[in-house]
Parts: sequence; C-alpha cells; structure tokens
Amino acid sequence: MESVPEINFNLNWSGSDLDLHIFDSEGRHIGMNYTTGKVDLQIAGSTYISDSNSEQIKIPNPTNKVYQVKIYGKQVNEGKEPFSITILKAQLEQPSLTTALNNRKINSSASDLAVNITHFSKRVP
Repeated sequence: MESVPEINFNLNWSGSDLDLHIFDSEGRHIGMNYTTGKVDLQIAGSTYISDSNSEQIKIPNPTNKVYQVKIYGKQVNEGKEPFSITILKAQLEQPSLTTALNNRKINSSASDLAVNITHFSKRVP
C-alpha cells in the first residue's frame, strides 16, 4: 500500500463567505458545524485553518480512499462567486500529486458543490 503522510485541501476565493467541508467514507466531518458554531474535527489529527478568503484542511496519515469535498456558499455576493480548490497528496520520497479545480462558481447562499476524490493525477486542466 502506498504511504501517504498527509492530504491537504485548500479552498481560495476573492469575496463572499464560503466554507470547506470534508467527509470520509465513514461520515466523519471536518468543517464548520452550523448547529454548534464550532469546527468539527472528527477525523483524528485533522486541522482546519480559516481566514477571510481561504480555508485549509489537513488530514495526516489518511486511511480512507474516498473523501467527499463540499463547498458551501454561506454568504455569496450578487451573482456568482468564483473559487479554486487544490488537493495535494504528499508522499514520502516521491513527487507530490495535485488535483485542482479552478474558476468554479457557486451562485447562492444555499448551494454547495460536492466532489468525490477517489484518485489523483499530476494535473487537471
């Protein structure tokens, strides 16, 4: 089995208020819990960092092969909010592999985008 010490999920946007959520195949959640107002870190060792135009989630020693990524438009300015998400799988003594979704748009405060991550490639157009 391939050794993967860490997976990094990075969400960037220019305005509005977007939230990044990660779910593993067992339903464990990393991201804002809107009921408690606190961040869920249900995957052991995970971290969540947020500022005004980006969010980052790190999962050390990932054991799941499938993660679901959700981007929630908590407060979206008029029109659509463009965003980019980059997923970096770091490997020991090997080149890191990256998957990126650039210039995607979310268009309302109640919408989300779900992406199932099951494999990585060196580059996504």
